[in-house]
Amino acid sequence: MIKNRLFNVVSVFLVLLLLVTPLLIFEKGTVLLFINKNHSPALDGVFKTLSSIGNGVSIAIVGIILLLFFKVKRCYQFLLSFLIQLFIILLFKKGILHGSLRPFKYFGSNQGTIILNLVEGVKIRRVGTFPSGHTATIFFITTFLALWLNNKATTISLFVLAFFVGASRIYLVQHFFFDVYFGAFFGVLSSVVSFYIVNRYHQAWYSRFLFPNALEVFNKPILQRTPKFR
Repeated sequence: MIKNRLFNVVSVFLVLLLLVTPLLIFEKGTVLLFINKNHSPALDGVFKTLSSIGNGVSIAIVGIILLLFFKVKRCYQFLLSFLIQLFIILLFKKGILHGSLRPFKYFGSNQGTIILNLVEGVKIRRVGTFPSGHTATIFFITTFLALWLNNKATTISLFVLAFFVGASRIYLVQHFFFDVYFGAFFGVLSSVVSFYIVNRYHQAWYSRFLFPNALEVFNKPILQRTPKFR
């Protein structure tokens, strides 16, 4: 059962990932510059919204829902997925590739005078390009949901949404394609490892609730008092 779920979700992700893998052969920045030439006011709004889905607010929303409505097992799996992807992101951003140049700084420093189309209201960061944290976040969340729901159509829909969130980071001149590609990989890896660990080593406390189940509280029948007759 565990292996079947992992296979179903990972296979869908790998197929989608393979479709964009050929873009890795292009010189650094080529994909970003191509996308950057095709800006429009309508796309600016769409990609700003998509990008916001990959921030910490999404993690908080999903986490709160899990705490209120679901058992400890789901909460623990989600938390473990988050911690794994956070460790990987920090390992590269603050350690191995600390100070790596993001597109805006890279083109200004290495490629002469290249004018980039920027989206109004978006703060452009200059360092810490690899990997894309927003992309890793949305992929760890969507993989977590896909493994839980175990429905092929839902899995495809979630990953397509996640890929567009990743694409938004390129559109907004925050990351290179390479950063987004591996951000997606790290995000999926985090939830896959977490899913395997939690389901492989079952614990008795998995079936508990951290808080009273909100659904049960809301649906609790109101006790009818029997009228007393004098």
